[in-house]
Amino acid sequence: MIAAAPGSGPASIEVSHSANRTLVTIGGDVEMMTLPRIAATLGDLRFDAGQVVVLDLRQVTFLDSSGLGAVVGLNRRVAQAGARLGVVSGPGTDRLFALTNLRQVLSLHATLDAAVEALRGRGAQTPRRHT
Repeated sequence: MIAAAPGSGPASIEVSHSANRTLVTIGGDVEMMTLPRIAATLGDLRFDAGQVVVLDLRQVTFLDSSGLGAVVGLNRRVAQAGARLGVVSGPGTDRLFALTNLRQVLSLHATLDAAVEALRGRGAQTPRRHT
């Protein structure tokens, strides 16, 4: 039996900025052949301390080890700048993050809103003391 080719083809990347948040949305197949353009775009990003960065991977159909390395590298760069990265995972990435134990390293979320809320500190609410 011959395995089908991964995913649905070329990768796409879009970056948008608003207030103190950067949203990076990636879709399609993220692998050795499509990674150079994605890596170049990620490499051009600059981060400030306290900035919220969300990497939305819900539309990724295939992610190989080179793509995984780009995600880990982005996580490192964001942390070194004092910013915070949240990753919105989807069907094309969930299993890989589980198999590689990156759930222990990355701040993974099911939705964009959950990622933003957690990164802004509202995800884990502190109990209020009543007097």
